[in-house]
Amino acid sequence: MISENVRISNASDAPSPRVAHPPDRTRLLLIDCTRALDPEARKVYDVHHPPVGLMSLAAYVRESRLGPAVDIAILDSTIDYTTLDELRALMEGFAPDIVGLRCLHLHTDQFHTITRMAKELASPALTIGGGPYASAAPIQTLEKDPWLDLVVVGEGEATLVDLLEAFQAGRDLTAVPGVHYRELGTVRTSAARALITDLDTIPHPDWRSIDLRRYENLLGQAPVRRRLAPVMTTRGCPYRCTYCHELFQKRFRVRSAQHLVEELKLLADLGVEDISIIDDIFNLYPERVIEIFNLIVRENLKFRFYYPNGLRGDRMTHEVIDAMVEGGSVLFTYALESGSKRIQHYMKKLLHFEPFYDAVDYTIRKGVMVDMFLMVGFPTETEEDARKTIDFVMQWDEICFPYLNVLNFFPGTEVYDDAMAAGHALEIADTLGGAHQLAGIDVEMIRAIKVDFLRNYFLRRSRLEKVIPIQRKYLREDELLEKYKAYLPMNLARVETVDELVARIAIDRDPPKRPWTP
Repeated sequence: MISENVRISNASDAPSPRVAHPPDRTRLLLIDCTRALDPEARKVYDVHHPPVGLMSLAAYVRESRLGPAVDIAILDSTIDYTTLDELRALMEGFAPDIVGLRCLHLHTDQFHTITRMAKELASPALTIGGGPYASAAPIQTLEKDPWLDLVVVGEGEATLVDLLEAFQAGRDLTAVPGVHYRELGTVRTSAARALITDLDTIPHPDWRSIDLRRYENLLGQAPVRRRLAPVMTTRGCPYRCTYCHELFQKRFRVRSAQHLVEELKLLADLGVEDISIIDDIFNLYPERVIEIFNLIVRENLKFRFYYPNGLRGDRMTHEVIDAMVEGGSVLFTYALESGSKRIQHYMKKLLHFEPFYDAVDYTIRKGVMVDMFLMVGFPTETEEDARKTIDFVMQWDEICFPYLNVLNFFPGTEVYDDAMAAGHALEIADTLGGAHQLAGIDVEMIRAIKVDFLRNYFLRRSRLEKVIPIQRKYLREDELLEKYKAYLPMNLARVETVDELVARIAIDRDPPKRPWTP
């Protein structure tokens, strides 16, 4: 914690975090504060699943040399509290020495409120930020928050253990590699932290430390309300898409098939039947994917697998898709983003359209659910570019949920840095359903594209009559109904069945299919 006789009041006079009186035992509180506090806002389709990142940190600490001297608690804003008063009572009851916070780029006000609450405890706690939000822009996060002591960048397991050891020994925490901190009003960076090269050395998340039943009624990235577990099998991504963060850097690392299957067996013992693979890029190595599912089949593990973060379609082959389906995969999400070759080059995704198209087509023919990620709103994007994206998805009626998003410019991404360097203004554009977007974006063009997409594709009765039977093979009626309600930009509160929903939304419209060219 911060020296006992110092109370931080602003970033300019904040001292370097040091320990005055190291305790015999350290109480570590990890909080995932990504969910909205308003219960109504939580009904929106979102990332409602156990905080597997914090569970991995906890398991790593418990099995480290410091494990016996650290008491760990995890709080998840999804299920553990709905008001700040409830959270304050939980924090006071645990009386942490250290509070570690993980947050996405949503509800960041909650992140910054909690750091202040941690300093208002009877014994002020050391505050550490991590996860996508703080890690993507550590300097800006620290400059914004005088109550935040440190930011851990990237993967945090080894860094957290070193911080705990320095904390217990009363040593300077800013000497620990892999952290950003303030010193005399300036944000500074410690030495770089080497990546963990062998992911098999990281213990499995402590699944027995949480009650999976508490998540069963929450619709998450995978569109189910069941005992579902998010699982990460890789870290890093070698591609350089300009809109994406580099939380785990560009060095791609994998868990072995055997290490992964050991975790799946543990989850099976806990009654889990649904697995959400949350890798940035699960299928970079096709032969590894085949090995994993061959082992799953040999071990006779019965799971349903979902890929809500998106698969790289031009890395798929028929053999990979066959192995995934045989091993239980029921929902494939393919990340197209743009159907324009020019925009593909602009955003540096550089997707190869021919194998991507073939992968989508073959997966549909396997009879499983197929979703797709689409984006519009890129700098220099024309209406012709945007329509190429819509025309691509319109080649099939069986895409279950194509997600048409407006590009967000998040700090820590290349597209954000380029916009800042070019002098472009960014603004909050809630009317387009996004966060930071280009000021002056052609809102009318974007709206026209969305209307075209809904009327001529998504809401067509002939399409819905094809796609809903596919979804009903894998999703319960309540799951499917809630998914549609969360997806569609209209008030469907009183609709009680899927058939009623179709009757309400379907449009009897079958325009000729537009040819697609990149």
